Amino acid sequence: MLHHRIGTKTVSKRPKLALVGNAPPAYDLSAQIESCDIVIRCNEAKTLGVNTGIRTDILCVNNSGAPADRFISKQLLRRHPNFPELTELWFARPYKDCVELALKIVHANGLSDVPVVYFSADMNERARQQLSLHSKMENQHPSTGFLAFCYILEQEEFNDFDKYLFGFTFNMWYGHPEQAEMKVIESFCKNRQDLFFVPAEPLWKLKRRLKGAYIYNLVKRIQNKFSVF
Repeated sequence: MLHHRIGTKTVSKRPKLALVGNAPPAYDLSAQIESCDIVIRCNEAKTLGVNTGIRTDILCVNNSGAPADRFISKQLLRRHPNFPELTELWFARPYKDCVELALKIVHANGLSDVPVVYFSADMNERARQQLSLHSKMENQHPSTGFLAFCYILEQEEFNDFDKYLFGFTFNMWYGHPEQAEMKVIESFCKNRQDLFFVPAEPLWKLKRRLKGAYIYNLVKRIQNKFSVF
């Protein structure tokens, strides 16, 4: 379990950013997520309407391999009516064939009017180096969510934001170093005052790991933190 540190930091009126993964939180945090100044989701945003609200300002997409092919052939991003309101579309992979797939994703899903950002090869390499500190896998393949996390931390425009991570369980495709990603994010959350990790495991697992009403009180502190403003 990550060291989330929710409730231990001083309440501030700094702007808030939510990075929402694809695992639904055990409690309904829709109001808290939608009240953030920026809401970022990943890929087809599977938790839309499932304890995370529906607001999406930025979408970070895996523009490589089979996932990219599905976004194109099945138009997975077109089916969400809020996606045309995007302010930016982030593509995680910068390489030539991935850029070509990104352009096809944009065209297939009717998103040609949305500004596009490509994560750089250098940023991808820095993310892999972070993972290599905790994993012996020869080829590190960071997940889309992890790359979005790394990109957010590197961008000056987000320096003044309190950053909240929702919907991350680190239970993912076998090619991603899930334990390494968990350890990197845990390390950052421990050592930075602007990062907050919100547990998103199924309730029965949380009950196994946490005693009494701890998780309930944790969520209440999250809700109270947001209700101040």
